[in-house]
Amino acid sequence: MKIKKGGIIIYRPYKIKQIKFNELSSRRITEWLLYLANRTQLAQNLGIGRNTLYRYLDKIKKETSSIEELFTLQQLQTLIKLENADWHKYLTQKADLAAKKTAKADLDHQEAQLTQTLQQYGWGEITDNLEFVQLMDLQQGSTEQKQQAREIFKRWPAAKQKKYDKYQKQVRNHE
Repeated sequence: MKIKKGGIIIYRPYKIKQIKFNELSSRRITEWLLYLANRTQLAQNLGIGRNTLYRYLDKIKKETSSIEELFTLQQLQTLIKLENADWHKYLTQKADLAAKKTAKADLDHQEAQLTQTLQQYGWGEITDNLEFVQLMDLQQGSTEQKQQAREIFKRWPAAKQKKYDKYQKQVRNHE
């Protein structure tokens, strides 16, 4: 601002007030900055060294200074952009996880319906027989395959193990 007095121009600089966030915004950005933010990414995007960043974080933790006092306007804008990007990333991951859970639940439901239908029409024994054949093939293979076959056999319930023994005896009698 220029003021003319006589023939002399006098400048009075404008005083710019310090930026203030409302309490909730300040608390959210502070918590994100202290506990969730990636420190190396912050140092790169803010254009400050890691030591300086850690000094700032220490002052904020001790509550001797606020974010508004330590960072410039551009740095505050960068902080807000980074925090928003993290929030959007979190939301997309949460949505993807929910979609995967629903897809998994749908697959589990379909599998239960399929096994129920197969058992209803007598196809359950055929699927067991296929697993038995695969296990017998593994038992006739290398030592690694034999070990794998033993592990598979141990995981089966006792009823299925008995069915397998009967099936094995039937196959040997027909050979």
